[in-house]
Order: sequence, then structure tokens, then C-alpha cells
Amino acid sequence: MVFELWVALTCIVIVVYVLVYRRSRKDPVSIPYELVNQRRFRMFYAFIVVFLLLFVVALTNAPYGTHGEADDIIGVNARMFSFELTKDTVECGKLVEFRVSTQDVTHGFGVYNSEGTLLGQVQIMPGYVNRLRMRFTTPGRYSIFCLEYCGPLHHEMNTHIIAR
Repeated sequence: MVFELWVALTCIVIVVYVLVYRRSRKDPVSIPYELVNQRRFRMFYAFIVVFLLLFVVALTNAPYGTHGEADDIIGVNARMFSFELTKDTVECGKLVEFRVSTQDVTHGFGVYNSEGTLLGQVQIMPGYVNRLRMRFTTPGRYSIFCLEYCGPLHHEMNTHIIAR
């Protein structure tokens, strides 16, 4: 979809460029100022409308902010080279909220599917409780890795969660 949008926008830019080039060959004195000003305002408002429409379309597909109460809350305490989860099994289709915290250094909390695709991530900072909301739609084992270098055994800081 992104490629098709890029092709469409490229075609529009090319058409506009050709139209502007063809009209630039006219003598500027022969064009009334009121007409030029009127066209500028129409173009300005058209760009604003198109921008707002694209903005609304982009926001409707954004994965941000699942509202409402979470079906399941999992506490996560990160410490150097390990994660402690209050629960390691969740139900598919339920909204899960990870509440992550640490007392030592900054960590990352990344949830990956079985193909190695990052599904969600959040930073874990000392003294804060951050939240990551996810909905596991496919049963399976999901890996959790630290995404922020936290020391010499950082590569061993991982765990998993199972969706049933």
C-alpha cells in the first residue's frame, strides 16, 4: 500500500510540474493579479484539506492507545540480565497490559513473535512504571528480549510468554 501511495503521489507531482512548466511560458503581465491570488488561496485550502484527510487516514490505522480496561495485567520487574514476570501465560484475544519497572539501569522490553518480528516495545527506566498494551491473536510462544544494552550479560536477558 505504501508503494502504491508513493507512485500516486509521484504521478501527481509530475503532472503538477508539467502544468506549472506549461503555464510559466505565458507573459506574467497578461495574467490578472486577482486571478493569481484567487488560485493561490484555492491551492492553499486544497492542500490543507488533502493533508487533513491523509492525517485522519493515517491515524485510523495507527496502533496507538487501546482504550478501556486491560483484561490481564502482568507485572514485569527487570533487573540486570533477567526479567521477572508475575505471569507467563495469557489468553489469545485478551488485552494484556505489561507494567514494567526496574531499580537498577535502563532496560528495553521487546516482545517478538515466533518469526522474530518485533510486535511491541517499551523502555524500562529506573523509578518509573511504563505500560505496554498488546493483544495476542495467535497462540504460541512469544519471546521477550532486552533492547537496551545493560551490561556484559545483556545478550542473556530474555524470557518468554505463552499465548493460549
